[in-house]
Amino acid sequence: MELTFQEQIARLTISKILTPDDIPDLQEQLDKVLKNKSQKLEIDLEDCHIITSLGIGKIISFTKDFKTKKKGEVEIIKCSESILKLFHSIKLETLIPITEN
Repeated sequence: MELTFQEQIARLTISKILTPDDIPDLQEQLDKVLKNKSQKLEIDLEDCHIITSLGIGKIISFTKDFKTKKKGEVEIIKCSESILKLFHSIKLETLIPITEN
């Protein structure tokens, strides 16, 4: 998991899998975004092939907080095909914009 900042855009890259064991690290990265001057978070899941419901829930919860506290926006900018199918099946794009590869 890697977090980078460029001006007012933060980019979080999650690789391979996102399991319950990774949630504390995910929360730490998301907290950094809230504390930073960023107004947008781009989430790159291109190399992520497994994400649990806890990971999805954490991203949704953060999105709501980010919009409320900072009027920020979250976008999933890259997504593996398996994750994209999952997101479409739960209609995540109604909450978070997803840019398909």
